[in-house]
Amino acid sequence: MTGTRHERNRGRKRHLRGGAALSGLLLAGSGLVLLPDTASAATVSDAWTDASRYAPGQTATVTAKVDGDGPVTFKLTHLGDVVDEATVEPSGGQAEWQVKPPSTDYRGYLVEIDAGDSRTQTAIDVSSSWTRFPRFGFLAFYGTGISPDEAKGDIAELSQRYHINSLQYYDWLWKHEKPVKHEGAGVADTWTAWNGDTISSATVRNYIDAGHDRGLAALPYQMSYAALNDYDQSQVSPDWRLFSKPDGTDPWQYQMLPGQILHLMNPENPGWQNYIVDQYQDSVSSMGFDGAHLDQIGYWSEKYDKDGNQVNRPNGFAQLTDKTRAALPAGRNAVGFNAVDGYGDGELAKTSADYLYTELWANFENNAQVKEYLEKQRAASGGKPHVTPAYMNRPNTPEGTPNTNTVFDTTSVQLANAMFAANGSHHLEMGPNDHMLNTEYFLNKDKTMSAELKAWQKTYYDVITGYENLFYGPELRTAGNKTEIAGENTSTDGSGNTIWANAMRNGDTDVLHLINLLGNDGKWRDAGTATPPVKQDLKVKYYLRDGQQAPEALRVGSPDRAGGRSADLPFTEGSDDGGTYLEFTVPELKNWDFIYFDHTANGEAPPHRQAQRLGQPRTGQEDRSATYEEVPAGQNDSSRAVGGAGGTRTHGRRIMSPLL
Repeated sequence: MTGTRHERNRGRKRHLRGGAALSGLLLAGSGLVLLPDTASAATVSDAWTDASRYAPGQTATVTAKVDGDGPVTFKLTHLGDVVDEATVEPSGGQAEWQVKPPSTDYRGYLVEIDAGDSRTQTAIDVSSSWTRFPRFGFLAFYGTGISPDEAKGDIAELSQRYHINSLQYYDWLWKHEKPVKHEGAGVADTWTAWNGDTISSATVRNYIDAGHDRGLAALPYQMSYAALNDYDQSQVSPDWRLFSKPDGTDPWQYQMLPGQILHLMNPENPGWQNYIVDQYQDSVSSMGFDGAHLDQIGYWSEKYDKDGNQVNRPNGFAQLTDKTRAALPAGRNAVGFNAVDGYGDGELAKTSADYLYTELWANFENNAQVKEYLEKQRAASGGKPHVTPAYMNRPNTPEGTPNTNTVFDTTSVQLANAMFAANGSHHLEMGPNDHMLNTEYFLNKDKTMSAELKAWQKTYYDVITGYENLFYGPELRTAGNKTEIAGENTSTDGSGNTIWANAMRNGDTDVLHLINLLGNDGKWRDAGTATPPVKQDLKVKYYLRDGQQAPEALRVGSPDRAGGRSADLPFTEGSDDGGTYLEFTVPELKNWDFIYFDHTANGEAPPHRQAQRLGQPRTGQEDRSATYEEVPAGQNDSSRAVGGAGGTRTHGRRIMSPLL
């Protein structure tokens, strides 16, 4: 396919139930100015889709909340390129668009929606399996008072606001060694959990069914090697227990509540493995789950079997993972295992687990530790996805620092989520009814989100879904490109009081994440995180690796701005003693910006663009949902060449008004 960027991005434009006309179109020489449709009385304020994930070829329904009357424009974009669009007349306070995205598997799209001067957005994930880009949420309440419609509403919230495509069903089970309570020939209507909660089996199933209707997988929490104190010794042998001393006189126990004690079992013991895997199979067949999420309680100390032999628990965890996945029915056998604070991570990375999962504690309290760990896990597992339960503003940090605030610190959540996404991990944090995790006990609701954080979280999940091909996937790795920002302290590891210039590479696409840690330390959990100063007009040099070619264009996006819509970023190419670099100006950095290489035209540009690759200034036209101005070559000194030892080259002379 050839043509200018405008022609490539035009996609399929449709008008539904009437059309939206431009209120003004001015041509001046070779420049083009599009003006917004100020005559529209409609305003959009929110948008959502009817599922968290779509199979290739499946039609998605996108709905926008609309006040007033007038045309609403929808655009389906992939990494800034418009691939489909339509104009819709609202009805009953909503505008609805049915769109069939391209059938390419494992691809994210941002849906940009405009009416007059208002805008909103949502996102679409086209993936045949949720395990490629897992976006975990959680459930923690399953009482008899939750109606089927309420269960549907909770699932709809997680799907529509956060595109959650997989749920951990936390503490749904009857007993750790006997998750499902049976009565007669079937499943009991209710059971009492270890904490005294009444669990309704119908409520659990209602959630599972509602999730399946919207593309959310159901993963039951399962403790991998524990039995409650009243376990049935006719089925679970006391000989399977773990001991803290090799003489067998000190069985390993963990008190959860007075009268509720976990007896820890030997995960390498074949008898225990066979027994508990049968229970996982029963959970899937009796309740309708889609696999098993396995847990442990960490290292503590070396443990022994009843004969005094030291037990290799990580090896047992790996065996349980593989046996569970092999035993569960195909299509409902997704498995992950919690490597608590990294314990057993190396063994678990080599298993058949569908995703890696690490609860972060004292070993990973700063940004540098998390980045290094995630990179190591990708390498050890061959690029498997990583899910990170990380408890923001926890009442007591692993170092013992108390935290009594009742509202989450907005900035600390924003910076932590930027850190996780910029390093390829999904942060497990959200349950229904705006329930954000702050402790490992998922039922805890001591902290609430501010209105600002609620709004930012919605945009953040739109961004990480719409741009999933930049942030996640099996080909992601650290790029290592040197980055300099004039007049600013920078780091490559998230050190305190710096702008973190985190260069990543996904396939053939470089992504530079700028995370604003100015005024902060290098830790991610802090409740007292200071709001960093907003930086304007950052002059950035991004050095290319040996033999690396400059991109056709650069783009910049942020959940802090314009609903996550990306914009073209003009750059020049030069060289100095440090090598060949791209130089560009980032107009604004609040918390997190991501700048990525746009290779859209590479290999398919018409002759005039091929000539521009040889050093001539580049111009192009963008089909964008917001006003922009195209400036002819030579008339925009905002992207003027900057001198370097080896000369300069100018690229992408565009002014994008929606950037700020």
